[in-house]
Amino acid sequence: MDKIEFQKKPLIEQINYYNEKMSQGQSMSNISNEIGISKSVSAKFKSHGYELIDNKYILQGNKEAQRHQEPQKEKKVILAPTKTPPPVVTVSEEIKAKILPQGGARVNSNISLDVDLKKKLQIHGIIHDTTLSDIINVAAAMYLKNFK
Repeated sequence: MDKIEFQKKPLIEQINYYNEKMSQGQSMSNISNEIGISKSVSAKFKSHGYELIDNKYILQGNKEAQRHQEPQKEKKVILAPTKTPPPVVTVSEEIKAKILPQGGARVNSNISLDVDLKKKLQIHGIIHDTTLSDIINVAAAMYLKNFK
């Protein structure tokens, strides 16, 4: 597990990860080095009421919260859009013919895209039977048209 993956986990899963590794004989230092984080993670756990007792982080004082420390059954997560999705733009052959240069001349170029944006554009392309290149070409052409 790397630092980013570890930090994305809820606190209880982070604590369970350390407890599991320590039960296998690893030290706090070794676990922290393996993940790529500082040992100050123990201060974070302590600030949430956990104490290191016999090589295990245990929540002190709150029995109700201790029940939640036990590993829970795996749950299926269904990702729902958090924002209203952008309007669907279908790149038809008619639109391509009006906006894109004629003659079909294409140049290979590298464009850096945000990973999530690229995935969304690829999904959009699959749904609307178009390519990522066509979507980007139309968007770029429309962008440039607005500045003429």
